[in-house]
Amino acid sequence: MTDLEDGIAGVKVLPHQKKFIESINPTTGLIAGFGAGKSYAGTLKTIIKKLQYPTVKVAYYLPNYPLIRDIAFEKFPEMCNDLGLHYQLNKSDKELMIKDFGTIIFRNMSEPEMIVGYEVGYSLIDECDIMPRHKMDKAFKQILARNRAKLPDKVPNQVDLVGTPEGYRFAYNLLIANKPDNYRLIKASTYENKHLPPDYINTLKDTYDEKLLQQYLLGEFINVNGSAVYHQFDRDIHVCGNRDIDLSLPLIISFDFNINPYNAIYLIQVIDGKVTVIDNAIIKNKPLVDSLAYLKEKFAHLGASLFSATIYGDAAGKARSQGTAQTNYDLIRDAGWHKLKIKTANPRVQDRINTFNSLLRNGNGDVNIAICSRNQELITDLEQLSYNDKGEVDKSNQDLTHSVDSVGYYIEHEHRLIKPRELSARYTT
Repeated sequence: MTDLEDGIAGVKVLPHQKKFIESINPTTGLIAGFGAGKSYAGTLKTIIKKLQYPTVKVAYYLPNYPLIRDIAFEKFPEMCNDLGLHYQLNKSDKELMIKDFGTIIFRNMSEPEMIVGYEVGYSLIDECDIMPRHKMDKAFKQILARNRAKLPDKVPNQVDLVGTPEGYRFAYNLLIANKPDNYRLIKASTYENKHLPPDYINTLKDTYDEKLLQQYLLGEFINVNGSAVYHQFDRDIHVCGNRDIDLSLPLIISFDFNINPYNAIYLIQVIDGKVTVIDNAIIKNKPLVDSLAYLKEKFAHLGASLFSATIYGDAAGKARSQGTAQTNYDLIRDAGWHKLKIKTANPRVQDRINTFNSLLRNGNGDVNIAICSRNQELITDLEQLSYNDKGEVDKSNQDLTHSVDSVGYYIEHEHRLIKPRELSARYTT
């Protein structure tokens, strides 16, 4: 491996990046916090491998095509420019060809069974903990099978990975729980990147809750199995006395759709900067049309203010509704609401949970949500939901999850956490 003591052609690296790039183990994982320079190290090592072996293709893997576009298509041209390399990026074929040194291919892992039909001499997996563990396990096996092109100097092939931990998932299982003796784990925290803007870490602390900071700032594996899903919830802190809808403030209504046990409909306002869950319209075992009638009856005293509310909810509500030819949102429009903010697809469940926890209390101890005491179904969800032994939300009690999901759709839509790429862009534009 090229000596990195003084950088490569002016490209400087941090100590943990240097260890990763120079590692010769069959698999080395660089697991670190946001902004620690994981993708930078992965990009640089992939290019170095290509320079070492011009006649052999190398591969860079990401969980999906949007990440290939946002990460690979940006970082590799930038790195080539920094290294003074001439290149051509073919976005349709998802390849980058470096003049005189050959091709780097970019592949997505969302369909592991499609990782077929080619051979490479080096592989780098980025964002290794985003996909579900069972799917990432399958993708890793497929990548190992593709990583069989013989290297001219007879050096063993490598499959390396970089990422930020997401509980006890793929990276933990591969690099700690069942780590082969010849695999290597390198860990790093965000604090180790001395090149970050001074307020980058403070922004993380403002954004994420204390437990998430152990993962996203310190790069630690956090065991969620058996633990509370909404671990930041504290009845004494977050539950407040009942209050009425303030007609001078915008009204939010958020939906989660079910017949059994109930359609979860919640009325929310932002009061003095704090998300306040004020009331609900919950009747059990009724179709949405009946729930909407109940909503209008219960809050008829709000008059036109009720129908000026902005509607949030489950993206699955765009499918045909319960026993009708219309979608749930068609029924909501027919009932008189026309200001809808619905995503085309639901966010990752864990993203919604993380956002909710960080509103409950962020890393600086700020509390940005209050729940009126009448909302008992929501309070029960927040207190009782836990993870199962697979690290997934335990849904064995069918009465749970609906209320917190309902409120969570609004929270994730309007208060979603800043992604590390978005945070980085904030400081470079």
